[in-house]
Amino acid sequence: MRTKVSAWWLIFTSLAGLLFGPGLLWSYKNAQVERARLGIEKAKVIIEFRAKMNELLIDIGRFQADGALRQQHYQEYRAKIDNYNTLERNLATVEDRHAAEVNFEAMIPAPPSGLKLTIE
Repeated sequence: MRTKVSAWWLIFTSLAGLLFGPGLLWSYKNAQVERARLGIEKAKVIIEFRAKMNELLIDIGRFQADGALRQQHYQEYRAKIDNYNTLERNLATVEDRHAAEVNFEAMIPAPPSGLKLTIE
């Protein structure tokens, strides 16, 4: 006995096979999972860069607070500033923004001048 297969049945099974087989739906889900994984990796890199930058800022601040220490270890001080600015450029690349390099030496406060001491 032969049965006729309607055209609608062929269309329905073809679409079902496309969506639920190795087709469109699964490739879309895989793309979403991959996009989420890349977002998590990007966040990890940003956190690592920020942690290193915080450590460098603490060290640079220690050098800036003590002028004698800064003069004795000037090469180390400059290396920490250069490392900080390099990390800032790399972080800006990861975050798709412009780098904001900091001139730490311009931030060192100058000693006061032109002060008069009056005793009443």
